[in-house]
Amino acid sequence: MCERGQTAHIIASVSRERRESRGPHYRTDHPAPVDAYAGSYLIEPKSIPAPGERLHYSLRLVNLTEQ
Repeated sequence: MCERGQTAHIIASVSRERRESRGPHYRTDHPAPVDAYAGSYLIEPKSIPAPGERLHYSLRLVNLTEQ
């Protein structure tokens, strides 16, 4: 998968994970903000892939204002 395709895939994954509406991220199926999602997703690679290989990653919700 190309780097642009990987970036789009990660952004879409995080958007699906956040089951709320906040700022410009509006979801008709979850229209209200939820305090439990007040934070940012940290995307951590599980390993560094070789060029041309797919990145495997994990998502973690963090509150950047408290760290």
